[in-house]
Amino acid sequence: MKNYLFALLTLLFAACGGDENPEPAGPDPVPDPEPIVSLSCAITAPQANAVINPEEKLTISGEGQIEGDSWGSVVLKVGSKQIESVKALPFSYVHTFDNTIQNGPLTIRLEVRSKQSQAYAADQVIVQIKRPEPARPANVKYVVAQDGSGDYTTVQQAINALQSNQKSRQVIYIKPGTYHEKLSVPSNKTFVTLVGADAATTILTYDDSAGKSDGAGGTIGTQNSASFTISGTDFQAQNLTFQNPHVNNTGSGDQAVAVGVYNDRATFYNCRLVGYQDTFYVKNKARVYCKDCYIEGNVDFIFGDAVLVCEDCQLHCNRHGSVITAAAEHTDSKFGYSFIRCRLTHITGKDFNNKEFSYFHLGRPWKQNARVVFLYCEEPAKLHQAAWCRMSDGVDAALFGEYKCTGEGATADRLAKREMGGRQLTDEEAAAYTLQNIFSKNTNPSKYSSDWMPDALISIQ
Repeated sequence: MKNYLFALLTLLFAACGGDENPEPAGPDPVPDPEPIVSLSCAITAPQANAVINPEEKLTISGEGQIEGDSWGSVVLKVGSKQIESVKALPFSYVHTFDNTIQNGPLTIRLEVRSKQSQAYAADQVIVQIKRPEPARPANVKYVVAQDGSGDYTTVQQAINALQSNQKSRQVIYIKPGTYHEKLSVPSNKTFVTLVGADAATTILTYDDSAGKSDGAGGTIGTQNSASFTISGTDFQAQNLTFQNPHVNNTGSGDQAVAVGVYNDRATFYNCRLVGYQDTFYVKNKARVYCKDCYIEGNVDFIFGDAVLVCEDCQLHCNRHGSVITAAAEHTDSKFGYSFIRCRLTHITGKDFNNKEFSYFHLGRPWKQNARVVFLYCEEPAKLHQAAWCRMSDGVDAALFGEYKCTGEGATADRLAKREMGGRQLTDEEAAAYTLQNIFSKNTNPSKYSSDWMPDALISIQ
């Protein structure tokens, strides 16, 4: 009964208002922070339309005002690049350009943003990117560079800009890059001199072949397949790669000239001439000198009826059964092709036709009375013991000769097995193989009216 009364009294007490001293109520909710009153920013440097050299570092400065506590970030944009490291105002930021930046206008933009990007202020300036004129020695006429830092971006543009019918060297310096161009030095562009930065990194290339259509129902033919054609006299090249990448595996029309020399007095120093069939075409009255060069191919990859000297060069065979030379029509010449202190090399293993590389030949006569001589050259074991072979019945060489060559391909037992009239020169015959004699007008008076000695290597500082 007592318990029942106690419970009833408790209920009545609660209904009447409970404890006279209740716990205090919690605090009122904290109001939201004051909204941002204002944002402002300005770029103080560089000034609009300032001329900027991208090869130097650029200092960008900015200032501004932020009122309120809810601001979020300061963002700097240089062109399409957003700079994340700028976090406050004022600021000073040093920007380094990458190598791809081009000459022309560039927008620099500064933005101040609230945390939820509900408000922002911005300022921007447009500057002008301009690289300084390329420094060059007095002997360089034009500079070619794909990135726009030279006078021209293509080699042909620079060749076309040269003066015609000159009597002294016109030097074009070519910066590193792979230039996909079908190039030509026309007959009125004389003493053209192309100097590359380095043969490994400065590459002139174009894929063409004799079997391609000429647009008139025929094909372009071997001569017109050349990636690089030289018709002007007194041409010189150094530190460049000339390439025709067409691979001779279609069975027809695969002649693909990398360099065609079709006029007199051409010189190559430290160059790479790279192709497959018919890499290097030296024709007509040309006298051609190659020093410290690399020449690669397979079928007749040095050919024509010019007078040619390759000195201290590497001749590289890239297919089984390669033939290095196919000389022609040296009937009235005392000299034809002369390879002096050259190194003969080849691929190892299987070639691009999946055939094991077993042998190569020094040459075969393309036309009657070819003259080809290898003096003091290094001949590997893969040189066929016959050394020379035939292209067409009834076509013979005037001279296929060797003198004091070394290597496993030039042992006495192999030399005794040379074919096509291949023989060793006498000491007296070999002594005549000097540049003065070979490039004399007396080599072939019907072709040459003056003596010639190759110009020296051009020095580019």
